Amino acid sequence: MKKLTYFMAFVLMLGVCLINYGGTVAYAKPAPQLSSMQVEAVWDDENNYSTVSTSYPYSVNSNITFRGKNLYLLTKFVGYPNWATVFYRDNTSNGRAFKCTTIQREMIGNPATGWYQTVAIPISEFSGSYQNICVTAFSANGGGSKYTRVSNIHVQK
Repeated sequence: MKKLTYFMAFVLMLGVCLINYGGTVAYAKPAPQLSSMQVEAVWDDENNYSTVSTSYPYSVNSNITFRGKNLYLLTKFVGYPNWATVFYRDNTSNGRAFKCTTIQREMIGNPATGWYQTVAIPISEFSGSYQNICVTAFSANGGGSKYTRVSNIHVQK
């Protein structure tokens, strides 16, 4: 009788634990709003590299000329963008969208912390030797659009 009592107590405690802690139930929250984004680095196929200034106006080192087939940009997104609405544009948020290829997309810790995205833009896409690139995106849960701009990008075709 004593063994049966211990067994029943064990089963009761197990049931209480499963009910209180949800077993394997996942609690999903909506994706966090896109709060900001910033181009952090620019480089080319020939290993010319420049970080982007962290204060306005966001620009690259003016002594570097980017050459080769592609120009690469590393962009940090804080929050969760709608990836279908991320565009790299010529000069302004309404400028022509460049043809670009996503090379890598990496989460920073969790979606609320943000994402790093690396894209390649063919240098043949640029119309002049000095470029300003504007990155535009909408948040995954509405919340409007965001944009950032990087200037003083000197390219040589």
